[in-house]
Order: sequence, then C-alpha cells, then structure tokens
Amino acid sequence: MYAYGVYSSPFGRGYLLLAGETVRLLTLPGTTEEGFWRLARQRLGVTSATPLGADHPVVREVEEFLTGRRRGFSFAVDPPGTPFQRAVWRVLLTIPYGTMVSYGEIARRLGRPRAARAVGAACRANPIALVIPCHRVVGADGSLTGFGGGLTLKEHLLRLEQRKETPSSGGNDLLQSGHQNLSGL
Repeated sequence: MYAYGVYSSPFGRGYLLLAGETVRLLTLPGTTEEGFWRLARQRLGVTSATPLGADHPVVREVEEFLTGRRRGFSFAVDPPGTPFQRAVWRVLLTIPYGTMVSYGEIARRLGRPRAARAVGAACRANPIALVIPCHRVVGADGSLTGFGGGLTLKEHLLRLEQRKETPSSGGNDLLQSGHQNLSGL
C-alpha cells in the first residue's frame, strides 16, 4: 500500500512516496505534482496512493530539514536503482552534514577512480533527494555542478547546512544512528 505526502519549504513544495513506513521517493522542492506522479510511475509503477496529512512525521522531518531545524532523518528509505547507483548512494550517506565531496572522490571511495561521470549519473538518478545528499557532491575544483533542482537550490541547501548554529530540533543524524533505518540500500 502506497501513500504520498506534500511538504512545504522556503524553496517550494515537494512530494514523497511511502510503501508502508518506508520512503521510496522524495522529490526536490519545486517539483510539480505532475512530475512527481511521472517519476512514481516510471520508477515504481505507482499510479495512485493514499494522501498523507501535513502532520505526518516524514513530512515534518523533511520540512524541519529544509528550514535548518534538523540535520538528519529517522525514517527508513528504499530507493529503486541499479546496484551501481545504490553503491553510490550508500557512499553519499557517509558525507557529513555541512560538508562537500567531489564526484571523483566518491568514485575513489567506490574503488573506481575513473568513474566520476558515472557517479554524476547516479546522483542525477537519486530518487530520495535530501536524505541521500547528492547536493553535497561538487566538481573536482569545488565548483557547484549539475543538480536536479538547479544550482540555485544546491547553493541554498549547502548554505543552509553550513550555518554554524545547531538546529533547534534535531532528531537522529543518519551518521550517528548508524544508518539503521537505511537497510533498503
């Protein structure tokens, strides 16, 4: 049984799709409802779902993250993807909040130092944006490069994460929680 939710943020609205209690899709802010359903259909074959309320815990966590009140997430994720994409996404989950890593460095961590472009393609295919932090991946020279939500959103997300103050309500940081809720990867 699938359910979908809509979150609001300073950057626009976005959508998420759950299978039970597990997030399968999470779009970037600014995604249209039509774009969300197209992605749900293409990636998972889902054409309808039960709506979630605005007070659903996953919706709240995403909104808190996008307003700087949360650094990590406590919900389970299971993104649809190829074995290589899922390997890249596992590495992305190790990038600490507020830091950036190059595509080449991700490729090296995977043991495939010449696969920086393939890492970029896996980032573009990331169906659970924000939680799997593709926005923290930058060019070899530190420049902001491709991002599904546009470079302006990527810059805003990185600035949000580099604030020095601690979020006022946090919850579990993915790294501190040992990714126990990320068994789908």
